[in-house]
Amino acid sequence: MPHRLLRGHEKYRRKVLAREKDFLKQLASEGQNPSTLLIGCSDSRVVPELLTSSAPGDIFVVRNIANQMRPLEHAHASAGAALEYAVQYLKVQNLIVCGHYGCGGVRAAMEEEAQLESMPTLKEWLQPIRASAQSC
Repeated sequence: MPHRLLRGHEKYRRKVLAREKDFLKQLASEGQNPSTLLIGCSDSRVVPELLTSSAPGDIFVVRNIANQMRPLEHAHASAGAALEYAVQYLKVQNLIVCGHYGCGGVRAAMEEEAQLESMPTLKEWLQPIRASAQSC
């Protein structure tokens, strides 16, 4: 792990954990009760908690390339499983699908298909976006 991340974790333990210890213990003991499910992109620059000024426990977040929801029979059905869990078990009241300008996943889906040949899983993941764009 890069030293910067290790130093950041140590800073978190010293400053945030020390200050928020009781709140975090309460979250751990009471379980989660978020009001909102947010489906967003995996883009490292788009941080749902930061964008919404949310605290731990406020939102249940699912992130994937180009913020997609796939059918449950798809091999990558984790987003669908998270949706079911959030709605049926956690009883979230709100659902946000958060797209963003300049999404690299959407841009990759729109590029020449040959450029994705070396990334077969990504190519398959992006196919519904490509198909939707071609049908317009």
